[in-house]
Amino acid sequence: MKTAFLPEFLSRKRITIWWRWAVFFFCIFFIIKDLRAKDAAEWQLIAQSLAQHKWLLVGLLAFLPLNWTLEALKWKVLVRKLERITLPEALKGVLTGVVFSFISPQTIGDYTGRFLHLQTASRLNSAGALLVGNFAQLWVTLCCGTWGYWYFLKTYTQNSALIINGLFWILLLANLLILFFYFNVSWLYKLVARIVLLQKFLPYLEIMSQYRAPELTRVLVYALLRYGIFTGQFVAALAILEVNLPLGVLLNGIVIIFLVKSVIPTLSAFGDLGLREFSALVFFKHFTIATEKVIAASLLLWLINILLPALVGLYFIFKIKIKPSKTR
Repeated sequence: MKTAFLPEFLSRKRITIWWRWAVFFFCIFFIIKDLRAKDAAEWQLIAQSLAQHKWLLVGLLAFLPLNWTLEALKWKVLVRKLERITLPEALKGVLTGVVFSFISPQTIGDYTGRFLHLQTASRLNSAGALLVGNFAQLWVTLCCGTWGYWYFLKTYTQNSALIINGLFWILLLANLLILFFYFNVSWLYKLVARIVLLQKFLPYLEIMSQYRAPELTRVLVYALLRYGIFTGQFVAALAILEVNLPLGVLLNGIVIIFLVKSVIPTLSAFGDLGLREFSALVFFKHFTIATEKVIAASLLLWLINILLPALVGLYFIFKIKIKPSKTR
C-alpha cells in the first residue's frame, strides 16, 4: 500500500496543489498582519469620512480597474518579444505579482507573479521586460516629481542651502540620463554585457536589446496615463478625508510624495505606505492641516490600489501552471 501511496503523494500534481495553498495562506497571513499593524484611530477616521463622501469613494474605485489595466497593457507590449498574451492573461500576471509583493521584496514579488503565468519555456527571460516597464514608470514619476520639488522650493521655502538646491539639479540630470537610456535600452544591455560580474544575468536581460522606439513610446504613454490616474485618485482620497487645500497645492504635494516613494528604498511593513506617510507629513506641515488626515488618505489609497488588487490576485494563484523553465 505504501508503494502505491508514495508516488501519488509526491506527484507533481499534488505538490503543485500544496504549493498554491501554501502561498495563498502565507499571503493571507501577511495581509492580516499588515492590516492589524495600523492604528485603530486611522480606521475610524476613514470610516467616518467614507460615510460622508460615498460618491467620491465610487469615483476612487471606478479608476481602479483602469489603473491596473494600463499596467497590464504595458506588460502585454513588453513581453510580446517572448510570448503573445491577451490582455486578461497580462492582467492575471500583474495582479498575481501584487500578491507576491506582500511576501517578498516588491520587485522580486512582482516579477515572480508575472513570469509564473507565462507559458513559454523561456519565461525567466522576462526579467528584462519588467525592468523596462519599471524604467518607464520611474521616469514619469521622477520627471513630475522634479518639477514639483522645484516649485516647492520656489514657493514654500527660503532655504538657499547648496545641498537642497543642488538636489534639484541632480534630479534634473537623472531625468535626462534615464530618458536617454530608456530610448537606448539596447545600449544599456551592451553595457551590462561588458561587466564580468553581471554576465551570468545576460540571458534574463537579453530581451532589452530588442525594443525599438515605437513600442518604448507606447509603454511610456501607458506609464504617463497611469501616473495621471493614481494622482487623481490621491486627490480624491485627500478630498474624502477633507484635506481642504487648493488643487495646485494638493498636486504639488502628491508628486513630491510619489517622488520620495520612488527614489528612496523602503523597508517598512507596508512597502510604499511608510514612505508616503513620511513625505506627506514633510510637505503638508507647511499648511494648517491635521496630519492624521493625510496619513489616513495614504492608507485609503493603499487599501484601494494595493490591497483590493491583491485580494483579486489571490484567486489567480490557483490558475498558475508550473512548467519547466529554461533560458535561451
